[in-house]
Amino acid sequence: LGGHVLLQQLREVTADEFTAAQPQPFTDPNVRKFPQAQRLRGSRNPIGEDGKVAEALEAEKLKAQVTGGRTSIQDMQPFTEDRWSDGKHLWWTGAKPGDLLMLELDVLADIEAIQLVMTCAIDYGIVELRLDGKPLAPPIDLYEPNVVTTGLLEFPTEGLSVGKHQLELEIVGANPKAVQQFM
Repeated sequence: LGGHVLLQQLREVTADEFTAAQPQPFTDPNVRKFPQAQRLRGSRNPIGEDGKVAEALEAEKLKAQVTGGRTSIQDMQPFTEDRWSDGKHLWWTGAKPGDLLMLELDVLADIEAIQLVMTCAIDYGIVELRLDGKPLAPPIDLYEPNVVTTGLLEFPTEGLSVGKHQLELEIVGANPKAVQQFM
């Protein structure tokens, strides 16, 4: 929590000073922008000192079903450009466009948003996320030349109620630059 005090003062400036003070477009090449999602990167990843995200549902521990390919647990500690909660992730391989990964979520309290972190790599696909059959956002391109996370993504859920829900990931394609493995 925090507070901010903004003080404004009126002063005369030259045309050059005025132009220099105008907002500039944000162009950090390390930050990928996802529509309808907020991305926080690297050190702002919510991983605690114990290597885990507090109160997170680890995907590798959830009941998962797939319509194609298979899932396994991958140790992510060799990939040092980013960090993964508990040092691993649920790895979905051998799938193709149109295949689904379905995760059962047991929601214990009403929530307004789902936050998740996914992995990006050179051979990862483009996925569409759905909650109980409803799209959460436009498809997300998980292509990245290096193995990193998406950072924290947040999706509004319009008051998700207590009970069982299903998070679906559908492979809808791959970036033309990606190795076409659709992971």
